[in-house]
Amino acid sequence: MPKVKKHKSVLAAKQSITKKPATSTQHNNRKPQQQTQQQQSARPSKQASVRPKAPRAGHAAAWPAGQWRCASVIDQQSAEALLRLLSAAETRTAGATIKSLTLAPHIVHKKPTYAVTVETLKHLPLLKAVLAAAGLLQQHQELLPAAAYVLSYELLFGQGFRSKGPAEVAVLAQKSRLQESLQSLLQHAPRSGSSAGHISKARGQQPSSSKKRSRQQSRDDEQAAAAAGPSSSSSSSPRVFAFDKDPKRLKRLQANVAKTGAGSIVLPRQADFLTLDPTAAEFSEVRGVILDPSCSGSGTVVSRMDHLLPQAELDSAEGPGGSSAADAAEQQRVEQLAKFQEAAVLHALKFPALQRLVYSTCSVHQRENEDVVAAVLPAAAAAGFKLVDPFPAWHRRGLPVVAGAELLVRTDAYQDGTDGFFVAVFERQ
Repeated sequence: MPKVKKHKSVLAAKQSITKKPATSTQHNNRKPQQQTQQQQSARPSKQASVRPKAPRAGHAAAWPAGQWRCASVIDQQSAEALLRLLSAAETRTAGATIKSLTLAPHIVHKKPTYAVTVETLKHLPLLKAVLAAAGLLQQHQELLPAAAYVLSYELLFGQGFRSKGPAEVAVLAQKSRLQESLQSLLQHAPRSGSSAGHISKARGQQPSSSKKRSRQQSRDDEQAAAAAGPSSSSSSSPRVFAFDKDPKRLKRLQANVAKTGAGSIVLPRQADFLTLDPTAAEFSEVRGVILDPSCSGSGTVVSRMDHLLPQAELDSAEGPGGSSAADAAEQQRVEQLAKFQEAAVLHALKFPALQRLVYSTCSVHQRENEDVVAAVLPAAAAAGFKLVDPFPAWHRRGLPVVAGAELLVRTDAYQDGTDGFFVAVFERQ
């Protein structure tokens, strides 16, 4: 009989807060005792200011009245995030992401909440089958599926219950049946065990600190570009001009530059790349440009954990065209991004001393990758540039829809153990 492995990636320290009895002092006998009690009750409680509380319903999900809440603030926050994600999948609405729901400013204990939510989603198909076999949800109408999924994960795979309330007691009462159902399902199930099993490297990851764009960040007025060349004072001292229009991302760039000790080489600057004058004196010796423009971020399914969302399962089952309204909106957004990307590449080709231009995205869409290359190829050829192979040993290449596709580089999130990326290199002849 297969053994159930306990996950140790979800750890949360218990906080104990000692209740202190409220004290009051009667200053004189002229004030009635009733008035003194009313004044004391109107004062804010010192204990309430330090005790962690679950977020209000409006923050993550409207928890239905009369339904049991998880006793642990971490489990309750995870259940509220799961409720929101399940509702978004059912109504085919966008905007709810794992990170936005579990790492928001109002969330208490962000990392454990994120970890519990992610692990519950990874085991969701199995948890649904276990709960259905045990009949837990049918026995307790006050137990929402979202709470049952989180608590069942904690009981069967996680670290157990941090505290106990009616919901935890109900789940514990069915512990034997849940474990028996789990063992039976594991005996007859394939080794993958879940719909997310094919992306093994995504399991157990904490939120990445690397620069990944979310859908909200991928706007056509944002961009990142770096131009490199020798400084005007000494040809042996290279400089990198780094541009980003977004002030928040520029601060992260500045922090990374300081951390790596590259402050004497990399010069971060908040600027719109399209408004730069390539013929300006300070850029007269720029020989290389790395253009990493805003894109849809469609290749970052692993780092964003999008493959765990219930919506991913629905989209896979429906296939292309499953939600025409959502597809149309996404196509319009990608088209706008692609127009900006083409303009950025054409602008980068105008630097007079340019020798090499690298164009990269974290998108899997042909419109942002091969189609952009095809659109700028005539202008690149007229300026004396042609495509070259940046990684001759790499196996995955561009889609065969543009001349020189064999010189383009792609990565596949599901087959290459990384996010989906695209790289094209133009070199002056």
